[in-house]
Amino acid sequence: KILLTGAAYGADTIPIDLILPPGSKGASQFESWSIVIVLPYDPDLYLKDFRANKGANESEQQIAKARQDRFRTLLAANPRVTVRCLPPLGDEGPVLPLAERIDKESAFADTNLRHAHYEQVGQFIADTATILIAVMDSGATAGGEHANGSTERVVAYRRAGCPERSGAEVARRSKVLRQ
Repeated sequence: KILLTGAAYGADTIPIDLILPPGSKGASQFESWSIVIVLPYDPDLYLKDFRANKGANESEQQIAKARQDRFRTLLAANPRVTVRCLPPLGDEGPVLPLAERIDKESAFADTNLRHAHYEQVGQFIADTATILIAVMDSGATAGGEHANGSTERVVAYRRAGCPERSGAEVARRSKVLRQ
């Protein structure tokens, strides 16, 4: 059995922690499971998404550091964990290194481009998973005109079998998504 996940902090980490409990050394009922973590871009850049926002208090900074430490532990050489970084989307933006435009701390950060890469992850997981389990509010809808990879958008995509307009644009720019 394989858990295919984007490893976003929150509901995505619950099954990860069941399969590979932090600090666990004993056998578990999930020993036969493997984890495939699908990332929107390079792990070092992705780790920055776990940082506390500017102006965060000490408690928020400690929580953010714990999230980063846990993610680094997952990425460490564990034979049951595979990390797959999806290729960058075809770009139609300014001629700047992609890393500068995706890094949320960069002066050139492009939120829509970052979100489009998360949308690519969501569509990839929705297309690849045999069973899709999502945790979201019962009244949540996919709304919004921009692709952002939210759970609601991934569920709507899976149910419809195709993306709506902004999701279709992400698929068009992707090297791994079906057209």
